[in-house]
Amino acid sequence: MNLVAVEGDVDTAADAHASEDVPPHGGGPKTISPVDQQTFAGINGRLIVTKGEDFILANCASCSAACYAGQLSDCSSFWMINGIPVCRNGDISQDGEHVFSGIIASHQNFVNTN
Repeated sequence: MNLVAVEGDVDTAADAHASEDVPPHGGGPKTISPVDQQTFAGINGRLIVTKGEDFILANCASCSAACYAGQLSDCSSFWMINGIPVCRNGDISQDGEHVFSGIIASHQNFVNTN
């Protein structure tokens, strides 16, 4: 079982955009916020992140790509909100340029799901 991801948790992006003149850049922890795909279910005063929740890849000089939480993972097979699986610790986000390492659920430590 894995912790459920909530607003403010992060997924870490690898550097990208390398070219002959520019080294890879733009990586680091990216905050999943604001959560607006669903606006009623929360834990500890923070909204639960569902698969596909969009967030902006801030602090990258070469893009301001939309990212999608948990998009490269199955997410929870047990708990859904409005028919959409909730994201868990380790689920991997996606954008068009950066590779993510998996959501780090750090804003709540007591609600888990499969």
